[in-house]
Amino acid sequence: MVIIFIAILIIFLYPNSNSESETFTLDKTKLLKAILPFLILIHHLWIFDDFKQVGIYVVAMFFFISGYGLQCKRDKKQINFHALYISLQKLLIPLIIPSIVYILLLYYYKDYSITQILEKIKNYQIILPYTWFIVTLILLYILYYSLSTFIQTNYFFISTILIGILCIGFIAYKLKYPSTYYQANLAFVGGCLYKEIEQRYNGKMSIHKKIYKIPILTLLTFVTITCCIRISHFLLPIVMINSIIWTYCIAYIISSYSYKKQKWISFLSSISYELYICQGITFLIIDRENYNSYLLLLITLIINTIIAYLMHNTTNQIINIYDSFKTRITRVS
Repeated sequence: MVIIFIAILIIFLYPNSNSESETFTLDKTKLLKAILPFLILIHHLWIFDDFKQVGIYVVAMFFFISGYGLQCKRDKKQINFHALYISLQKLLIPLIIPSIVYILLLYYYKDYSITQILEKIKNYQIILPYTWFIVTLILLYILYYSLSTFIQTNYFFISTILIGILCIGFIAYKLKYPSTYYQANLAFVGGCLYKEIEQRYNGKMSIHKKIYKIPILTLLTFVTITCCIRISHFLLPIVMINSIIWTYCIAYIISSYSYKKQKWISFLSSISYELYICQGITFLIIDRENYNSYLLLLITLIINTIIAYLMHNTTNQIINIYDSFKTRITRVS
């Protein structure tokens, strides 16, 4: 966590007056989408102390981006149940091929029995490890789209979303799911609210840009310190508050920062989802005990990127073949 804080500090303090937009735009979220999956992968490797507390904040940033993106669509009147269907497709279809590969690896490579596989893939997962995040995101999507149909006033709508998220967290708590599954969920509604604040005060925040640096750095320091001394292990509310602080500070820094579009950012952001969901496959393939920490990190990042790219391309090709076949059938009929 300290390393990430220092990196953010350098970026934030670096003179950068060429920013064309002070908003949290799609292009700027691509930078986060390109980097965040690697941070969560390093966290799951559990080999560097600095990254052992990072996971929840990376997940919170993903939730924040999702909430922000949906609020942008709502402002453009693009929220309806057909859009929900499309969104769920985008979440679920890329899971199919990696899930099949993962099951085959468990069965043939790790000699798991069918019973062991079923035991491994239950409990708030969609077959692949770490897909609790996808399950939660699906619930949040359904909640968002459903309420958006009936509530028109944005701030009342966001308040209702907040209540819904707290209810989901309470149910998960009562069902004794790990706190990891719900402690970052508030970042989703945080993303929705950030969009509304940004729209209301568009252009005004940049005027006081230098003034905001001190409180933002103070808040980031607070988050880093509480992570380093492991307060978060004892107080769930601190983790939830920290996730909101973290996401707002990062969003403000990214929105204030100007960078040129680069191919590596476009490439990694395009396979960002696959980078996350394919971790389980990568960890099955690699024998951790045969490498030192740094070599293990390098090999894991490379293999996971290759697998994610292959899964992304294969899924897209199958979808294109299916769409082409469906078009031909429609024409014939």
